[in-house]
Amino acid sequence: MKRRITEEIHVARFHPELNKQAMALTTDQVFEKIGSFGRYQIVLNIFFNLCFGLWWGVPIMVMVFIASEPSWKCKNNSTCPFTKRISIRDVDDYKFRCKIPREDWEYVDDFTSVVTEFDLFCDRGSLGFVSTSVFFVGFFVGSIVVSPLSDKFGRKRPLFICGFFCWLFSFVSAFAPAFWFFALCRAIVGFMVGAYHIAVFVLATEFSGIRHRGIAGALVWLGIPLATIVLSGCAHAIREWRLLTIVTGAPGILLVAGYL
Repeated sequence: MKRRITEEIHVARFHPELNKQAMALTTDQVFEKIGSFGRYQIVLNIFFNLCFGLWWGVPIMVMVFIASEPSWKCKNNSTCPFTKRISIRDVDDYKFRCKIPREDWEYVDDFTSVVTEFDLFCDRGSLGFVSTSVFFVGFFVGSIVVSPLSDKFGRKRPLFICGFFCWLFSFVSAFAPAFWFFALCRAIVGFMVGAYHIAVFVLATEFSGIRHRGIAGALVWLGIPLATIVLSGCAHAIREWRLLTIVTGAPGILLVAGYL
């Protein structure tokens, strides 16, 4: 593709009689001449699918697993009358643990989450949802703040800079010593995702000819559901939330090499 563009420029520069004709071409007409949706655009689309999958799908959907509330059961029958394990679906019974001492009940599911790690129950139970909410607050702010900058300074830098920090803070969140630090990391990740996702979509479409622009824009979203499927399999096999965050987030660093 670069060779074809160079040839077009060479013709326009050294053949003045063709200069007016070359200058009259629009961007879409140039793409029709050099290839509307060829190998270059396909490779770009695949790369952007990886970006959406590892820098969007995984950081967002991992919260479904690492913020889950496990079931619990009684440890002291004198204060706790239940003999069964009680899940969040048992709405009335699930709240009973708020009436008894913490040492009289325990979590029983075979997975860990930020809920079990930081003991988010009863009065602190809503904090598990807060860690998801702050992500989308950051997403909203990032979309507003960075998107105009990508129009002014180009889309490549916001894509890779924000993508790198998205990976970094998603990875660092796995080592959070306290819930507030985990929530802060999630807010930063949300900001970075909101900042770069528009740049990715625009890059995927503006390098394609007008005839294939709709297809390019539609295909670029496939990375999110595919990443979610892979994430679900990983969550089934890895039951510890910190390890799951590391394993599913680590591959995102490889995409930073795309800047070169």
